[in-house]
Amino acid sequence: MRGAVVRYVAGASIVLVLVVTVAVVVAGRIATREALDHAELDARTLAEQYVAPLGVDALDPVGERGRLDDAFLGRVDQGALRQVKIWADLGEGRGRIVYSDNRLYQGAEVELGEEYALFASGRAVARRVEPAAEGPQPYPEGTYEVSVGFRDGRGTPFLFEAYLPTPAMALSRSELLRQWLPVVVGSLLLFAVATLPLAVGLARRAGAAESDRRRLAQRGLRDALSDRRRMAQRLHDGPVQELSGAALVLDSVDREGLSASDAAALDRATRVLRDGVGELRSVGDDLFPDAVSAEGLRAAVDELGRGSGEVGLDVAVRVEGGLGLDADASFLVYRVVREGLRNVVRHAEARSASVEVTQVVDSSVPGVRVTVTDDGVGLPAEVRHGLGLRLLAHEVHGVGGTLRLEPAEGSTDGSCLQVWLPADLPE
Repeated sequence: MRGAVVRYVAGASIVLVLVVTVAVVVAGRIATREALDHAELDARTLAEQYVAPLGVDALDPVGERGRLDDAFLGRVDQGALRQVKIWADLGEGRGRIVYSDNRLYQGAEVELGEEYALFASGRAVARRVEPAAEGPQPYPEGTYEVSVGFRDGRGTPFLFEAYLPTPAMALSRSELLRQWLPVVVGSLLLFAVATLPLAVGLARRAGAAESDRRRLAQRGLRDALSDRRRMAQRLHDGPVQELSGAALVLDSVDREGLSASDAAALDRATRVLRDGVGELRSVGDDLFPDAVSAEGLRAAVDELGRGSGEVGLDVAVRVEGGLGLDADASFLVYRVVREGLRNVVRHAEARSASVEVTQVVDSSVPGVRVTVTDDGVGLPAEVRHGLGLRLLAHEVHGVGGTLRLEPAEGSTDGSCLQVWLPADLPE
């Protein structure tokens, strides 16, 4: 349950960060739009208040320019305005600067491009100026250029162009964040606190359901092991003993009075019986291997490695001590190793393999990891999806474990069977 609560808190924190990030981005966009609107309003106000009453045609006299200097240069010195240009319409897309606080621009005639349409429309266009040198005077970062189409008192069109700083944008963004961010964060925190008891309750129910599922799975595993033990016992006490006795009887028959063909037939029958006894004993060992209970898990896994070595596979085995597994878990580990090595011997064409049974301590649920790795050509699809691995995966998943079959690390051909099992299987 503790892990579920931690995951809930972590998820709520991630959602909080995402919402705050989105809020900051949205606030920035709103603030930028407000800055543009404010810049347009400021430029239009300056044009209406100082330029329109004079008339564009009256700007040539030095005295009229002096009145505009009085209106604009102080603002430029104070940083409230960075530059001003007033354009007269020359027709055919051209304009002439009839006033600028920078005398270098006055009298210049320029192709205006898209801005020429503003002469007649009376619209305003604002854009952010990238920090670069434009003409003889650089514009610092945070400058907005606003062009306003206007008509003076005589109806003559002109274009008022102002370069404004954008403190309003920063103030708007700060104001928006100051007003809305506490509300958003507080609402999310309140929601998280209000739903925490529900999350804890759901985590407890999920934990109880998982415990019940594992108990049922373990009970099923123990019942299956009991059935396996009973079947192995019946094979050993019944058919194995009877066929072994029959083989002994046939072996004791005197061959001297028999023809060569009869003696050969009797020998073949004896061999068939002994082979059948061996096969039945192998089936019984598959059902319930005595090695795990009689010798312990480490010795049983070592024996599997030696058995694979007898058919040409070099197997390195490492079983950690102190695993603390009960008989049922040890039997399941043994089955994993046996199935893995069988597949390697029969299908992988490998020269070597490794078996590791280790504790997993970096997990909220203590467990055991079983790994069987080989350097072969890989397992064919009919083996990867075959009955043996499917049955093994069913048992592993039934006790809350995981099973993965994937390419061996650092190899393009080898395979790696990796199984994780909880260390404490429920009673």
